[in-house]
Amino acid sequence: MTDALERAFVAVSYTLGVRGEALLRPLGAAPPAGAVALARALAQPERTARGRALAAELLEVRRALEALRWGAPG
Repeated sequence: MTDALERAFVAVSYTLGVRGEALLRPLGAAPPAGAVALARALAQPERTARGRALAAELLEVRRALEALRWGAPG
């Protein structure tokens, strides 16, 4: 998987209710730094910080899906 895909996996998993270490477990013993950074951001105690991190990543997922829809290289 690419780093972007792994971050998207973490973001969507979080949206579906997965929390903590379970976010990274499917990515193997040494998850990529981007996925780890996102999981840490999503574990922040402040709700606003978590929301910002999640929103930024889900925006990237949306952009990638729109690029696929319109046939643009992503």
